Amino acid sequence: MQPSEIVAIKSLVENLGDLNLARRIGEANPDVDLNQLRILDYTAVEIISLSNRLISQFLDEIESPNARFWQPTFQWVTSYQGAASRSLAQVLQQLNDYVTQGNWEGTAEFLDLAIGFQIIQGFWDRSTARNRNTAKIKYHSIIDDLESKGTQITILLEQVRALKEEQEKSNALKQQEAVATAAELESAKRQVAEINVILQNASGANGQLTSLLSSQKTNFDITATELTHIEKQKTEVGILIEDLEKKLKGAGERLTHMEEKENWVNELAGTAAAGALGHKFESRRKQLATASALWLVGTVASIVLAAVWLGLSHKYFVNHADDVWKTLALNFGLLLPAIFIVGFFAKQFSRVRQFEEEYAFRSAVAMTLGAFADRLKKDDAGYNKLILETVESLYKMPVLLHEKESSGGLFRQNSPEKILKAATGFVREMKTLS
Repeated sequence: MQPSEIVAIKSLVENLGDLNLARRIGEANPDVDLNQLRILDYTAVEIISLSNRLISQFLDEIESPNARFWQPTFQWVTSYQGAASRSLAQVLQQLNDYVTQGNWEGTAEFLDLAIGFQIIQGFWDRSTARNRNTAKIKYHSIIDDLESKGTQITILLEQVRALKEEQEKSNALKQQEAVATAAELESAKRQVAEINVILQNASGANGQLTSLLSSQKTNFDITATELTHIEKQKTEVGILIEDLEKKLKGAGERLTHMEEKENWVNELAGTAAAGALGHKFESRRKQLATASALWLVGTVASIVLAAVWLGLSHKYFVNHADDVWKTLALNFGLLLPAIFIVGFFAKQFSRVRQFEEEYAFRSAVAMTLGAFADRLKKDDAGYNKLILETVESLYKMPVLLHEKESSGGLFRQNSPEKILKAATGFVREMKTLS
């Protein structure tokens, strides 16, 4: 694949990530559980998880030298697409178009084709095989589910706000109508007062009074009808407010559930990291245990060989009965191979054994770090200090204790080579004296 083609592929993959498939599916299906929404052979949550994994692995591999060996065209057969030669750039472009258009069936079909390209190139399961496997996929699946549910709750809250605004406008209108009705009642009262005055001053105008009373009765009937209508609307408003409160309560419960899921995911990731580190130290300890056993066998074998050597070479010993130190010095050359090989194997066994104990301690600390840290979560300062000091000590280079030299004597606590040189000088001095 040419560099210009690699740049074009990278641009299409980044654009696919910017489209945010999880948000688009959530907005298109605000009242549907995405775990139950089927798109061809997948659920909506599975489509989102596979898309995120596809994008992540393309961005990881496209920066590696292997990208220049990719073939620009490939063949892959799915349940909905037959065997035909396809361009990777065309597949990714069509996948972008389907996501933009909201065509989820087309998105699932071309997502299968893009996954087929990664399988052909051999890096679809590569990141999983390294050491994240099931825990990482499950982690991203839960995060995608939380993001989609968060989108649904956001849409629901926007609907609730719109309903609340409409209700406030309706209440304002009803209040205006109530004020107008009250004004009409006041006007009716004034008219009744005027009628009473007219009745007192002009008892003879019966026809006019009857007409006026009929008009006022009509007004009273209209007013009573309006009051009944207002009471009915007030009851409807109360029902709408109760429904709104129930929806708000449900949204709060969903948010609480999401926070609990997030805490659970964080604890799962922390436990998995501590366990992986502990298992690494435990694996190294087992290797050192095997080496320690081999060096122990070597030490025993060296003692046996030294005994055999002394048994074979004792007939060549020079005996000076008058001076035991001279006898020891003159025969020291025959003793040196036995001393050297026994000292070498014993020292190596001691070093490997000390490394084994150190890695066993580190494994135990790494595996129990999470349990001790949980007890300090309320104390942020103590919690952070424990984590920093423990990680710093775990990542130090393992070193043996420095061997301290004694103040005098021929055989000091040094390497077998220095002991051999000192012994050789001692023998030469004794031969000179003899």
